[in-house]
Amino acid sequence: MFLNQQFKIPIHSLLYFLAVLHYSMVESPRSNKKGSESMDGPFQYFPFPTFNDESDDMKLNHDRYEVYVNGDFVGTKPLLAQNDTIEDLDEFLQEQGLTNFQSINEGDHFEITSADQEQQIKEALHIHLQNR
Repeated sequence: MFLNQQFKIPIHSLLYFLAVLHYSMVESPRSNKKGSESMDGPFQYFPFPTFNDESDDMKLNHDRYEVYVNGDFVGTKPLLAQNDTIEDLDEFLQEQGLTNFQSINEGDHFEITSADQEQQIKEALHIHLQNR
Protein backbone atom coordinates (compact mmCIF):
# COMPACT_ATOMS: atom_id res chain seq x y z
CA MET A 1 0.00 0.00 0.00
CA PHE A 2 1.34 3.43 -0.95
CA LEU A 3 0.92 6.64 0.98
CA ASN A 4 0.73 8.76 -2.12
CA GLN A 5 0.16 7.49 -5.65
CA GLN A 6 2.20 10.37 -7.10
CA PHE A 7 5.46 9.57 -5.23
CA LYS A 8 4.85 5.84 -4.71
CA ILE A 9 6.40 5.75 -1.21
CA PRO A 10 5.47 2.58 0.68
CA ILE A 11 4.03 3.28 4.12
CA HIS A 12 6.45 0.91 5.88
CA SER A 13 9.41 2.86 4.41
CA LEU A 14 7.97 6.13 5.60
CA LEU A 15 7.33 4.74 9.09
CA TYR A 16 10.86 3.37 9.23
CA PHE A 17 12.29 6.73 8.17
CA LEU A 18 10.25 8.53 10.84
CA ALA A 19 11.42 6.09 13.50
CA VAL A 20 15.06 6.66 12.52
CA LEU A 21 14.50 10.40 12.46
CA HIS A 22 12.89 10.25 15.91
CA TYR A 23 15.84 8.24 17.21
CA SER A 24 18.22 10.94 16.00
CA MET A 25 16.36 13.57 18.02
CA VAL A 26 16.20 11.75 21.35
CA GLU A 27 19.05 10.83 23.66
CA SER A 28 21.07 7.83 22.69
CA PRO A 29 20.87 5.07 25.31
CA ARG A 30 24.63 4.39 24.94
CA SER A 31 25.87 7.92 25.50
CA ASN A 32 24.86 11.20 27.08
CA LYS A 33 24.80 12.98 23.71
CA LYS A 34 21.91 13.45 21.37
CA GLY A 35 21.57 10.68 18.79
CA SER A 36 22.92 12.74 15.91
CA GLU A 37 26.00 13.74 17.96
CA SER A 38 26.90 10.27 19.15
CA MET A 39 28.76 7.48 17.41
CA ASP A 40 25.42 5.75 16.91
CA GLY A 41 24.35 8.46 14.48
CA PRO A 42 20.88 9.30 13.27
CA PHE A 43 20.92 6.57 10.65
CA GLN A 44 22.58 3.82 12.63
CA TYR A 45 20.26 1.16 11.27
CA PHE A 46 19.71 2.66 7.84
CA PRO A 47 20.11 1.02 5.36
CA PHE A 48 22.33 -1.61 6.97
CA PRO A 49 23.03 -2.30 10.62
CA THR A 50 26.45 -1.27 11.94
CA PHE A 51 28.22 -2.61 14.96
CA ASN A 52 30.08 0.03 16.96
CA ASP A 53 31.16 -2.17 19.85
CA GLU A 54 34.62 -0.77 20.56
CA SER A 55 35.70 -2.81 23.54
CA ASP A 56 39.17 -2.28 24.96
CA ASP A 57 39.86 -6.00 25.36
CA MET A 58 40.00 -6.60 21.64
CA LYS A 59 42.83 -5.65 19.36
CA LEU A 60 41.48 -4.25 16.15
CA ASN A 61 44.79 -3.27 14.65
CA HIS A 62 48.21 -4.75 15.19
CA ASP A 63 50.44 -2.76 17.48
CA ARG A 64 53.92 -2.36 16.03
CA TYR A 65 57.09 -1.37 17.81
CA GLU A 66 60.36 -0.25 16.29
CA VAL A 67 63.20 -2.07 18.04
CA TYR A 68 66.58 -0.41 18.57
CA VAL A 69 69.79 -1.73 20.11
CA ASN A 70 72.10 1.03 21.35
CA GLY A 71 70.41 3.47 18.98
CA ASP A 72 70.64 1.21 15.90
CA PHE A 73 67.39 0.10 14.28
CA VAL A 74 67.06 -3.70 14.28
CA GLY A 75 63.49 -4.27 13.07
CA THR A 76 59.81 -3.98 13.89
CA LYS A 77 57.93 -6.15 16.34
CA PRO A 78 54.21 -6.57 15.57
CA LEU A 79 52.03 -7.72 18.45
CA LEU A 80 49.81 -10.22 16.69
CA ALA A 81 48.08 -12.12 19.48
CA GLN A 82 45.95 -10.72 22.28
CA ASN A 83 48.48 -11.71 24.94
CA ASP A 84 51.61 -10.51 23.07
CA THR A 85 53.59 -7.74 24.74
CA ILE A 86 56.74 -5.91 23.78
CA GLU A 87 58.36 -7.20 26.97
CA ASP A 88 58.36 -10.65 25.35
CA LEU A 89 61.60 -9.53 23.68
CA ASP A 90 63.24 -9.27 27.11
CA GLU A 91 62.19 -12.84 27.90
CA PHE A 92 63.41 -14.03 24.49
CA LEU A 93 66.85 -12.49 25.00
CA GLN A 94 67.12 -14.00 28.49
CA GLU A 95 66.20 -17.41 27.07
CA GLN A 96 69.08 -16.95 24.62
CA GLY A 97 71.47 -16.42 27.55
CA LEU A 98 71.75 -12.67 26.99
CA THR A 99 71.19 -11.03 30.35
CA ASN A 100 73.42 -7.96 30.45
CA PHE A 101 71.02 -5.39 28.93
CA GLN A 102 68.39 -2.84 29.85
CA SER A 103 65.23 -2.07 27.89
CA ILE A 104 63.03 1.00 27.77
CA ASN A 105 59.65 1.29 26.07
CA GLU A 106 58.85 4.82 24.87
CA GLY A 107 55.71 5.01 22.75
CA ASP A 108 56.23 2.81 19.71
CA HIS A 109 60.04 2.63 20.22
CA PHE A 110 61.64 -0.18 22.20
CA GLU A 111 65.24 0.66 23.05
CA ILE A 112 67.65 -1.99 24.32
CA THR A 113 71.02 -0.89 25.67
CA SER A 114 73.95 -3.16 26.37
CA ALA A 115 77.63 -2.38 26.85
CA ASP A 116 79.20 -5.76 26.17
CA GLN A 117 76.58 -7.92 24.34
CA GLU A 118 75.47 -5.50 21.63
CA GLN A 119 76.38 -7.64 18.62
CA GLN A 120 74.89 -10.86 20.05
CA ILE A 121 71.66 -9.05 20.94
CA LYS A 122 71.40 -7.52 17.45
CA GLU A 123 71.91 -10.89 15.78
CA ALA A 124 69.39 -12.67 18.02
CA LEU A 125 66.77 -9.96 17.56
CA HIS A 126 67.33 -9.71 13.82
CA ILE A 127 66.64 -13.42 13.39
CA HIS A 128 63.73 -13.39 15.87
CA LEU A 129 62.02 -10.40 14.24
CA GLN A 130 62.40 -11.85 10.73
CA ASN A 131 60.73 -15.09 11.80
CA ARG A 132 57.70 -13.34 13.27
